[in-house]
Formats: sequence, C-alpha cells, structure tokens
Amino acid sequence: MNGTFSRAHALQTLAAGLEESSQLVLMDVDLVLTHHFLKRAAANAGPGRAYFPVYLAQYHPDTVCYRVSPCTRHLFDFSRDAGTWRHFSYGVAVLMAGDLRRVGGLDTSIRGWGKEDVDLYTKCVSRGLDIFRALDPGLLHVHHQRSCDPALAADQLSMCKSSLAALYGSVHRLSQMVMDIEAKLNRTVDS
Repeated sequence: MNGTFSRAHALQTLAAGLEESSQLVLMDVDLVLTHHFLKRAAANAGPGRAYFPVYLAQYHPDTVCYRVSPCTRHLFDFSRDAGTWRHFSYGVAVLMAGDLRRVGGLDTSIRGWGKEDVDLYTKCVSRGLDIFRALDPGLLHVHHQRSCDPALAADQLSMCKSSLAALYGSVHRLSQMVMDIEAKLNRTVDS
C-alpha cells in the first residue's frame, strides 16, 4: 500500500479481499500472543458474534523495577506491579469478515493514534452483534516507548495521553516512588 500509514485503512483493505466466512483477528504489532489465545479467539467469535478480549499491558520497566534488585522481567507476568488489564481498550477484535462488512467496517477517515477501535466496537454493539469480553491471559501488550502527536484531534490526543499515563505504573509502585521522594525531601529539610 502507498501513502501515510493508517491502521484502519490497512485492516479494511485486507478484509475486503476475504470471504464472508473468514474469521479476522484485528490487532496491533506490539502484542504478543499464544496459541491458547488463537484457540479462544476461534471459539469465542463466529457469525453474529465478536470477541473483544481484555489483555494485559505491561507497565514502564523503570516503574516495574523500582526497588526490585535484581529486576528480572517475564513476558506473561500477571503480578499487580507488572501491568494492567486493558478493560477500556478495543484494539483487538475477532470477528467474521462478513460481520465487519455488515457493521460498516473500519472508519478509514480516522488518522493517527487511536479511535478507530472504539468506533468499530461501537458499531458492533449498535448493529446487534453479540459481544464477548473476557480477560485473556494469552495476549500481552509489550511496553515500548511512544509519544502522542500534538497534531492529533483533541479527543484522540486526550485518549493517547490518558493511555500513556495509565501504563506508567501501578498505583502501589507509584505511591512507593512518591513516598520515597517525600522522605528524601524531609531529610534534606531536616539537615
């Protein structure tokens, strides 16, 4: 494909060439999956039924490793300080190609980070598809550095910044960091 990258455009182009009965797994490249996820995807989506799994997203490694020595990180670590379940993320969708067409497909006019997944989820719900959501331990969003393009539309920019903030660290670990800073400041003042 030529032109500026658009996730929605790429996925929509792929789906256009598939038969109605083809099952699609729409996801980003920064996700790691297991064969168990693929089995659940196949079982939980079918004609008239879409699967939008809730997956674990890793927190920032600096926060995960704070006060942990030595720090060894494992991919599928489900501890409270390793990551968070993305209940309000709809970037992974499993549905039939025919159902994607029936709900109106992905909005290819959306450019930049986010929103096309929420739009698809909303279409699936409003057009009567049965939606199945569940925690899926076979799907993981690997932490990576990213930033929010200031040129994004206001609602996309807000969503992007909220997503970045939510993935920085657990409340437990962040509160440890704040308390340590406060203790250090108090020691400095007392000196």
